[in-house]
Amino acid sequence: MPVPKPMRSRRAPYDVAGRWALITGGSSGLGEAVAHELARRGANLILVAHDPSKLAAAADLVRRTYPDVDVTTHALDLADRDARSRLLETLGQGPQVDIVVNNAGVDWTGPFVTQTQTHLSELVNLNVGAVAQFSKHYAREMAERGEGVILNMTSLGGLFPLPYHAAYGGSKAYILSMTEALAYELHGTGVNITAAAPGPVRTQLFERGGMRPIRWRERLYYRDRGWVVCRVVEAALDGRRLIVPGLFERFLAFGGRLIPRFLQTWIAREIVRGVPITPAE
Repeated sequence: MPVPKPMRSRRAPYDVAGRWALITGGSSGLGEAVAHELARRGANLILVAHDPSKLAAAADLVRRTYPDVDVTTHALDLADRDARSRLLETLGQGPQVDIVVNNAGVDWTGPFVTQTQTHLSELVNLNVGAVAQFSKHYAREMAERGEGVILNMTSLGGLFPLPYHAAYGGSKAYILSMTEALAYELHGTGVNITAAAPGPVRTQLFERGGMRPIRWRERLYYRDRGWVVCRVVEAALDGRRLIVPGLFERFLAFGGRLIPRFLQTWIAREIVRGVPITPAE
């Protein structure tokens, strides 16, 4: 059955006070920062992540900081399609979800040919599969009632080839393309759908993937996550289709199209270059 498309203008800015926001990967990094920004604006939160202890700690911090906000949690592996489907069924029996933030992701670094199939499958299922499934599910619901916000966290790396982060960069390119196309399809339904493509941000993503940023490079052009999230959330609530936070990042995103592809690849490699983390003995 086709999604109905009543001609409603987008609500900009979208008022989140008292509404429920679903945030995947909400226990750390950008997801945790988005949770605090939405809670500051009065939104209730549904936080989803794979680590129960980190998830509980993140939820407790939000409750202490914003005592008027309701917070619920669901600990599960979002790379598992069946687990995602069960979660959607459970959430369908609870409060209406008006804001969806698809943030959960993983980056396994190093030469592509050395990546294990287990790691590659996890990356594709989480970075691509979860975003596509949640976007489809909630875009349909929101279009039927004529309002809602979907924020898909992609990356500046989705615009360029990323040597030694090949699968991660490819997954972010998928999210970027899918989100912009979906925004076009949903035009006039009252649904705000935004792709956020920040550059390097100070989070634990590198460390989980097996690399640590080179410190002088990190100090030079890595952004603080709070600074990034403030701009990303504002753009999503205003109904922008794409947000690339930062003047330097926008120059790379749009000015980079004027330089040869091989040079884009080299620049991208230099920006995300890191050093391997030595395993503990």
